[in-house]
Amino acid sequence: MTRIMYWNVNNFGKERFFCEQYRKVKRRKLNQGGMSDIDAAAARLNCLYDTISRNMPDILVIIEATTGTDGLPEGETVDESSSYYLMQEIRQRTGNNNWYLVPPLVSGTEGRAEGIAVLYNSANLIFTGPWRWPGGDGPAGSVAAIPNANMRSYNAPYMWRQNPYNPAGPANPPNPNDPDNTLPNRNIPLDSANNPGRLEYQVAGQWDYHTGGNPANAQLNFPDAGKRRPFLTTFYDTSVAVNGSTHREIRLLSFHASPYQFQSNPITGLREAGPAATGTAEIANIFEMNQALAPNQVNVIVGDFNIPLWNYGGVALPTIAYNPIIALGYQQQLQQVPNNFPDKAYRITHIKPSDNSTPYNDNGFPAFGYMTEPELLGRYDAIDNIFVRYPPMPNNAGGPAANMTIVNRVTGSPYTGAGLPALPVGVPAGTGGVLVYPQYLTNAYCMPVPNGVAAPNIGLKNRFQGWNNYRRIRSTSDHLALIVDI
Repeated sequence: MTRIMYWNVNNFGKERFFCEQYRKVKRRKLNQGGMSDIDAAAARLNCLYDTISRNMPDILVIIEATTGTDGLPEGETVDESSSYYLMQEIRQRTGNNNWYLVPPLVSGTEGRAEGIAVLYNSANLIFTGPWRWPGGDGPAGSVAAIPNANMRSYNAPYMWRQNPYNPAGPANPPNPNDPDNTLPNRNIPLDSANNPGRLEYQVAGQWDYHTGGNPANAQLNFPDAGKRRPFLTTFYDTSVAVNGSTHREIRLLSFHASPYQFQSNPITGLREAGPAATGTAEIANIFEMNQALAPNQVNVIVGDFNIPLWNYGGVALPTIAYNPIIALGYQQQLQQVPNNFPDKAYRITHIKPSDNSTPYNDNGFPAFGYMTEPELLGRYDAIDNIFVRYPPMPNNAGGPAANMTIVNRVTGSPYTGAGLPALPVGVPAGTGGVLVYPQYLTNAYCMPVPNGVAAPNIGLKNRFQGWNNYRRIRSTSDHLALIVDI
């Protein structure tokens, strides 16, 4: 079993989570409890880490590792150190130095460029690419583009991997046993499907895709040039021996789709699906993710697809976006439920700004008055999801997926259990989550579960919106994390 946590951490960057400069303010700092920037960043980091560590994953995917990526060529490493800092933070707090980071690569242009951070526990997982690193500024490339003799480590003094506990410089040279400081110094096993026998610290994730997997063919876009591309990482999993093999091969595709859900048809002027849906649907055309699976292979797709689970405005967004992926045999972990409260609250992964949120029992448990509802600019509610594909039986490669849980620190997770309401009729049994995450509120009485607060109660609403309660959670991210065992 391998546990994967995926989380869109809003604007995950050094200033928001690892702020090193105290900014003196002459008045109360808005939206962070009057704290200095450095103290507020520490509070967000504590919330982030507490959420990650409650049910420690083997692989952690964070999207929106954004700061410093605009203007950099795609396929190069991001010019920002927060992902590296988080790796070091996990090592320090857990005492487990087996945690490593796949170097995040720039994806997208047009002011929407980002990186995706994939961290993993190397005790059971070996990062195998599928691509390679040529040294210098990159970019990462395929086996055909970077032959064995041209593979290099990430030894340039990249900003993204400066050590927060031991700043780079003459007194902090690269560790000869860990040449690039983020990936292990070991050979990939010879029976690996990707980069067999090569050094782990010389391989890279894949950021570019072509029809049929052939670079000579047309490039795939998601859906247009300049839009963010998925990030493919592959792992050799020693925790699961399946179907006569000593290991399992994991292909993990992470994606942050364009935020634009709708567009006007240039001919008819009618509303139609925008790049969020059509870009997500393009995933089904990625050769590396649509071929028959080996008996010991599992494919996983995680992301913020910016696609709701329901049709809005007469456009079947989820059908357009997800059906091509499901048709390949991928199992959608968060499936559609009735488009009404309280049913839909069991699928929503996006939460409102603090000043618009209340503990009032407007929409019932677990939505209350803080989960996102349809708004004028779009339907950003149940927009995160996970898809898992296993080989056909009897070669199930350790499947099926289990323990799928929406990680909610406002009301706590799971959504079922002693003292909680039964799942609504429209929500299938067994889909209310499994893994336990308590409320991350200093004053839990301002968000009593499962009944909420009867409106109006200005005192409890203000307390709920305060920094030590909802505002700290929302300041950490406007998305709820997802976690699953594969």
